[in-house]
Amino acid sequence: MKIPGCVPRRSGPRPAVWSGCRKPQGPLAAWTRWAKKAEPIPGVLPFSPPAWANYRRTSVQADLEALLFSSEDPLPLDRMKAALGLDSSQVLAALQELRRKLDGDDGAFVLQEVAGGWRLTTRGELDRYLDTSLGKARTDLNETLRDTLAIVAYRQPVTRAQVEAVRGVPCADSLRQLLDLGLIRMAGREATLGRPVIYRTSRKFLLWCGLRSLDDLPPLAGS
Repeated sequence: MKIPGCVPRRSGPRPAVWSGCRKPQGPLAAWTRWAKKAEPIPGVLPFSPPAWANYRRTSVQADLEALLFSSEDPLPLDRMKAALGLDSSQVLAALQELRRKLDGDDGAFVLQEVAGGWRLTTRGELDRYLDTSLGKARTDLNETLRDTLAIVAYRQPVTRAQVEAVRGVPCADSLRQLLDLGLIRMAGREATLGRPVIYRTSRKFLLWCGLRSLDDLPPLAGS
């Protein structure tokens, strides 16, 4: 029955009006297109992608991040190549881009190339929280150990007598402690009278210092 002053209700679904836009595929479809810097959506004002879009991981970068996160030791390039089935240039490019994104998003992790491999590690300014809350043991050296270690690092291969000649004091205890900490290693014996032990720094030394190789040691003052 028709009631005066009333408009009959239309039966069936109401047609959608999209103002010239393509019908979105989901509630976040428009945001996804913006974030991926796709072509502008008709009828929408020009829009800059949100800042977080610059740090989105590609599938390769996400795979690398997972590999690095699950490894306790730095991962060499060959192992990452084998795991992902990519060549060296592709893996290196993805690592460099991942490092840029980690550096830019102010997160907890940074990507380092160290000791012949790559690793994820916490930012230096967060160490104080990890040390106190997790009981994490740090390798802090006193001045005597630091001096001895520096001599071994810059003059290696070196014997105890050569270290003592530079320091001017006995160094047997310091060398033994550095051996126990794993920061130096015995690398054979010198072919001289008494066949003294030769000392070199270890791979743990590179990890402790965050160095790719000994070539990255800072130059000595005045050199």
